[in-house]
Amino acid sequence: MEKMRSELFKMSKIMGWVQFLLGGFVIIVSVGSLVKFYSHGFFLHNDDPCRHAYSFNDTSEGFDVRALSDRIHEVLDKMESLQSKLESAVEKIEKEEADLSKSSVSKLEFTKYLKEEVVEPLYEAHMALRQIRLPSVEPIANTSFREEPLINYFVNEEISKYITPKKNRHGKINIYGVETIYNTIGHACVLMKKELEDYMDYDVSSYCNDDWNIAQKLMLRGCDPLPRRRCLTRASKVYGKPYPINESLWKIPNAKNVRWSKYKCRNFDCLSSKNPKRGYSKCVGCFELDKEKLKWMNKTLLPADFTLSEVLGYKPGEIRIGIDYSVGTGTFAARMKEHNVTIISTALNLGAPFNEMIALRGLVPLYITPNQRLPFFDNTMDLIHTTAFFDGWIDLLLLDFILFDWDRILRPGGIRSTSGLFLPSPKTRRNYMVHLEERRNMAEEADRLLPIANVGRIMKQGLPLSAKISKEAKETMQECATEFISFVTAEASEKCIKENRKTINGDHICWALSELGFDHYAEAMARYLQRYRMQEEQKASASSNISACSEDSE
Repeated sequence: MEKMRSELFKMSKIMGWVQFLLGGFVIIVSVGSLVKFYSHGFFLHNDDPCRHAYSFNDTSEGFDVRALSDRIHEVLDKMESLQSKLESAVEKIEKEEADLSKSSVSKLEFTKYLKEEVVEPLYEAHMALRQIRLPSVEPIANTSFREEPLINYFVNEEISKYITPKKNRHGKINIYGVETIYNTIGHACVLMKKELEDYMDYDVSSYCNDDWNIAQKLMLRGCDPLPRRRCLTRASKVYGKPYPINESLWKIPNAKNVRWSKYKCRNFDCLSSKNPKRGYSKCVGCFELDKEKLKWMNKTLLPADFTLSEVLGYKPGEIRIGIDYSVGTGTFAARMKEHNVTIISTALNLGAPFNEMIALRGLVPLYITPNQRLPFFDNTMDLIHTTAFFDGWIDLLLLDFILFDWDRILRPGGIRSTSGLFLPSPKTRRNYMVHLEERRNMAEEADRLLPIANVGRIMKQGLPLSAKISKEAKETMQECATEFISFVTAEASEKCIKENRKTINGDHICWALSELGFDHYAEAMARYLQRYRMQEEQKASASSNISACSEDSE
């Protein structure tokens, strides 16, 4: 009995000391935070001190005050919760001392209690405290910010580690010419904070959760790109060898090579267009390769604006690589592969394993959302193909960005093939065609006019340094100068044609100016032309003399 009371007294003493140390730790954290805030100028300002912590945008002096405050309060709340648990445990021990003296508390149970109720909560608070990044005194290089973007916004440990900038070892410049690597995430991730933190909640170096569907949901809602994870991707436990390439293009893959847990179906037969519970509505029949074989071969069999032979015959031998921006299982890429053309197929798993199907057929899937810029360099693709992808749902401004992105990666002389109109409404189609025509006219007009930067530079030469030129003035002068040059050039061209010459020279320009009544311009142009020719002759003479001297020395 005495031994039991001694153990209880010892336990109460330990709990009291832990409570005392915890209270002191909370006081130190609070004082340290106040000191840091004071050192960064949050208090004793001449202006309104509330502005620093309660501004409308919660941002002050180049960093996010609200996020920093939330992180500190999170740590304090954890410490307060732990202190409350310890206090209640001590009170319970004191009230039930008589009952506890009759029972036996093993050392194992006592250790377990300390681990679960003291050590683990204390560790969580400690890690949360270590993740807080206080703003630096000096701004970050080449910016006005004193805090890295989103550094205190997310509370998940893995997200915080991921978005923390990674400086090169030993402060060296890497092969990309930068000294710091910023891991990127989509800006809309801040709107799905809880979902993203759930996605990034895993055990490092263990297996990832089977949550690709959550990742795709985040991506489609704008959290794209997603952060990388440090866990092992799950795969089918009965994964078998894929079929050889000469068989895989037109053979249904082995269903064992797909993880079906997030789909309504559990095999490829279930994905038949005849099954109303197949789980997807886009590209019905895409998993029936007997029907897929008919596509791109004959317009009478399946509706298509272009057959494969028409696309390849438009520029024979020039189509080598391209991208198919559609919803499907890679049939267009499979047909192109038979003609030694490499096609990358974009795909999302919209209710069915589209990516897995494309890959198992021996083709290349590109897992990308409409939100994202295509990951290809400018002027690299020979062909861009799409098939009824947008179905009229897409905002015309977004469509504009997507089409111009396609134009960016399409090389000069490349082909953009569209099978199936994706603007089904005649009014919508007409409005967008008018919009495209206006953009095309604007581009042609810009090509016809003189570069506005050059026009503005010439205009500034005749003005005081403090003078500014409005955009309207530059555009007006740009149009006037272009019209004047076109007017004179047309007149000079007529004289050139009459003389059976193919090149307009300076004499033709001077003649055209005189003929059009710009005699004072013609005289100035003639003097400039004479000086120019004299300078060219002097340069040629000096060059010949240098050549002669070098030959003599040899």
